[in-house]
Amino acid sequence: MQRGGAIVFIVGVLLLFFLSAQAIVSVKLLELRVQISRDRLLNYELSSRVLKNRFKQLILENNDDFHQEISRNVLESSIMNRADPRALELNPVEQFGLLVVNAVRLLSLKPFLQLAEDQETLILLRYAFYMERNRRYDVALEKYKELSDRMGASRSDAMGFVMLHQGYCHAIMGQNEEALDLLIEVRDTFAGSHYAETAIVLINLLEEAERRQEEIEEQALTPREKARALFRANQYVAALRAFNELDERNDMDRYMRARSMEETGSITEARDEYVDIVKNGTDREAVRLANRRLLIIGHFYGGGEELTEFAEQQAESIGDDAAVAEIQAAAEKQEDALIVEEIREAAARTGEETALLNDLGSELVTEIELDEPLQRGNLRIPQPAIPAALTAPNAPPAPFDTERRSTIEALGDRKQIGDPQELHPGTPTPAYLYPAGRLVLNLSDGRTFRGREVIFTNAGMQLGTGSIPVQAPYAVIQRLAIDRATFPARVAHPLVIELKDNRILRGSGLELRAIPEAALPEVHIQTAEGVQKIPATQINRITIP
Repeated sequence: MQRGGAIVFIVGVLLLFFLSAQAIVSVKLLELRVQISRDRLLNYELSSRVLKNRFKQLILENNDDFHQEISRNVLESSIMNRADPRALELNPVEQFGLLVVNAVRLLSLKPFLQLAEDQETLILLRYAFYMERNRRYDVALEKYKELSDRMGASRSDAMGFVMLHQGYCHAIMGQNEEALDLLIEVRDTFAGSHYAETAIVLINLLEEAERRQEEIEEQALTPREKARALFRANQYVAALRAFNELDERNDMDRYMRARSMEETGSITEARDEYVDIVKNGTDREAVRLANRRLLIIGHFYGGGEELTEFAEQQAESIGDDAAVAEIQAAAEKQEDALIVEEIREAAARTGEETALLNDLGSELVTEIELDEPLQRGNLRIPQPAIPAALTAPNAPPAPFDTERRSTIEALGDRKQIGDPQELHPGTPTPAYLYPAGRLVLNLSDGRTFRGREVIFTNAGMQLGTGSIPVQAPYAVIQRLAIDRATFPARVAHPLVIELKDNRILRGSGLELRAIPEAALPEVHIQTAEGVQKIPATQINRITIP
């Protein structure tokens, strides 16, 4: 009897030893799997480079160039966006092994392995980044702060990521002192890493932004000129304050104010303002720009199907089909946000066991996607009535008065009557359609590029050719001109020239030629008053709406 009991005891010990060994190996494999999954998911270095380029574009580059924005969104959609179906799942053997390993670590005075807690941190990190990417900066900042408190004095890659992006969110929201404190800490703590490199770039950009804002504040400008100058300098927080102080705002002021709200995180308020501009605005250019923002919000920032469909219909009615096609093509390339479904599924699976997942799951309903309240009908966007002439070319025209009839007949005879935007004040006019390639840029090596707008800097110019702009220093530019064959005869002065002193000129022709004896070229612009010669460095950009 005693012998049988001893055999059972020995078999039990061997079985326990075998199970413990297998469980420990399973835990080590699980720990390795989690680490590999974390590295694959987070890709910290890529996120740092994208953050640096995003902030550089926000501070220094043209704020109406949506081509780079949508390309960056496609790239950002791949960061922290990979499925890991086993992220929060431990089988019974792994759970037993975790108990054994932690018991041994307790005896050796080492900290416990907390794999479930680590996975919660990973989900919270991805959630915060998703919120930041979708311009809910206040929510992202709150989650980054929570992550920072969780990690304590850790100096891991995750902590560097959190501090860097926390500083970025502070900067976007105009909290420059808090941003600089965090970025300087990142620079000093993670010296020599890509975190420090990105932090240095962001610090320099913030200081440059403050300098540019001070220069504008010192100029003798009217309140409207000051607000627009701050907007064109990409100082969105200051621009928003300036626009809010204006007694009256026209459509372009309203667009710039809405864009400032969007860039500083008030995306819902910005969306509502864009919709109102598109529905009721009379400035054709402001309507076009506002509708493009609605297209981008709908496709990239959680605007939802209803908003997207509304914006696409409006784009068709104003002749902005090219923008729709480009944005749709880019949207098809972006990856779906897997973190949304992962949080919902994990919260439903864990029930009351994990408070964090339950909180995030409920927060998704009100914060993470704009399209949900739209689809539920809580904030429906009324479809404005489209004039029959825009949607049904074959329908009989509505009755109109004699003066308007003479105007239409004159247009039919290709007689110039005046600026198209001034024909009927208060009445939206359809945008003219121009073929692509109205501006022609010739380089000294014989290459030729065609584009839709040109942006001037102190060092050179950038020609908007589509998704990838062409940048060229003045030294290699041989000629910049327009292709008159692409201009409709009914428009006398289609060129819009924005100067850096905030003046706007209208022209019918331009030419820039290299001047060997001059350090910088001049642009010859044909206006109603004659040819004006303007140094290239005094021009902000030239476009044809």
